Amino acid sequence: MATAEDPEAAAIKNAHESSQLARRRADEHRRAQDVGDPQDAAAARRGEQLTQAAVDASAKLAFLKQQARAAAGVKRREQAIADDAARQPQLRAEAQARRDAAAAAPPRPTRGRR
Repeated sequence: MATAEDPEAAAIKNAHESSQLARRRADEHRRAQDVGDPQDAAAARRGEQLTQAAVDASAKLAFLKQQARAAAGVKRREQAIADDAARQPQLRAEAQARRDAAAAAPPRPTRGRR
C-alpha cells in the first residue's frame, strides 16, 4: 500500500480524480446539450472539447497505472534476486555438507549386477 508521501501514488490519485471530474463535466454538458439547442455550434464544440479532455485524462490515468505496475514488477524482481543471492551461500553449504556426508558414508550394497 502506498503512503500519502509516495509521489507515484499521489500522481495516480490526482489523475484518477481529474479523469472522474473531466468525465463528469463532459456528461453534464452532454445532458445539458440534449435539453438545449442542438444547433448551437459553440455548445457542440465545447462538448467535443470536454469529451476530448475526459479521454485524455483517462489515457493519462491508464498510462500512470501501467507505469506503476511495471515499476512494481521491477522492484519485485530486484527483491527476488537479492533474496536469492542471500540464500545462495546457505544452499551451497548444505549441498557441500550432503556431498561430504555421502563421501564419508560406507558404500551402499548393490543388488544384482551393475
